[in-house]
Amino acid sequence: MVSGRNQSERIVVRDGRVRRMRFFVRLLTFPELRTWLEQDGFRDVVGYDQEGGPLTLESRRMIVVADR
Repeated sequence: MVSGRNQSERIVVRDGRVRRMRFFVRLLTFPELRTWLEQDGFRDVVGYDQEGGPLTLESRRMIVVADR
Protein backbone atom coordinates (compact mmCIF):
# COMPACT_ATOMS: atom_id res chain seq x y z
CA MET A 1 0.00 0.00 0.00
CA VAL A 2 2.69 2.47 -1.04
CA SER A 3 0.12 4.95 -2.39
CA GLY A 4 -1.74 5.28 0.92
CA ARG A 5 -4.86 3.93 -0.77
CA ASN A 6 -6.58 0.71 0.14
CA GLN A 7 -8.71 -0.99 -2.51
CA SER A 8 -11.89 -2.55 -1.18
CA GLU A 9 -14.72 -4.49 -2.71
CA ARG A 10 -18.28 -4.57 -1.49
CA ILE A 11 -20.47 -7.46 -2.59
CA VAL A 12 -24.23 -7.09 -2.26
CA VAL A 13 -26.52 -10.08 -2.80
CA ARG A 14 -30.18 -9.13 -3.05
CA ASP A 15 -33.05 -11.08 -4.61
CA GLY A 16 -30.61 -13.51 -6.15
CA ARG A 17 -28.60 -10.76 -7.88
CA VAL A 18 -24.96 -10.13 -7.06
CA ARG A 19 -23.49 -6.64 -7.35
CA ARG A 20 -19.79 -5.97 -6.90
CA MET A 21 -18.60 -2.47 -6.18
CA ARG A 22 -14.91 -1.62 -6.00
CA PHE A 23 -13.66 1.54 -4.35
CA PHE A 24 -10.56 3.07 -2.81
CA VAL A 25 -10.15 4.39 0.71
CA ARG A 26 -7.39 6.98 1.22
CA LEU A 27 -5.49 6.33 4.44
CA LEU A 28 -4.02 9.55 5.78
CA THR A 29 -1.02 9.74 8.06
CA PHE A 30 -0.90 11.97 11.12
CA PRO A 31 1.88 14.18 9.66
CA GLU A 32 -0.27 14.80 6.56
CA LEU A 33 -3.31 15.74 8.63
CA ARG A 34 -1.24 17.92 10.97
CA THR A 35 0.30 19.80 8.03
CA TRP A 36 -3.09 20.38 6.37
CA LEU A 37 -4.66 21.57 9.61
CA GLU A 38 -1.77 23.91 10.41
CA GLN A 39 -1.91 25.35 6.88
CA ASP A 40 -5.59 26.06 7.47
CA GLY A 41 -4.98 27.98 10.68
CA PHE A 42 -5.22 25.28 13.35
CA ARG A 43 -2.61 25.03 16.08
CA ASP A 44 -1.62 22.61 18.82
CA VAL A 45 -2.47 19.62 16.62
CA VAL A 46 -2.13 16.42 18.65
CA GLY A 47 -2.77 12.77 17.75
CA TYR A 48 -4.03 10.06 20.10
CA ASP A 49 -4.83 6.38 19.76
CA GLN A 50 -8.27 4.82 20.33
CA GLU A 51 -7.70 4.74 24.10
CA GLY A 52 -6.55 8.36 24.35
CA GLY A 53 -2.91 7.35 24.66
CA PRO A 54 0.01 8.42 22.49
CA LEU A 55 -0.35 7.77 18.77
CA THR A 56 2.05 5.04 17.61
CA LEU A 57 2.58 2.95 14.51
CA GLU A 58 0.66 0.14 16.23
CA SER A 59 -2.42 2.31 16.90
CA ARG A 60 -5.58 0.92 15.31
CA ARG A 61 -7.35 4.30 15.23
CA MET A 62 -6.28 7.91 15.11
CA ILE A 63 -7.96 10.71 17.00
CA VAL A 64 -6.80 14.22 16.10
CA VAL A 65 -7.46 17.25 18.32
CA ALA A 66 -6.58 20.81 17.26
CA ASP A 67 -7.30 24.38 18.39
CA ARG A 68 -8.41 27.16 16.08
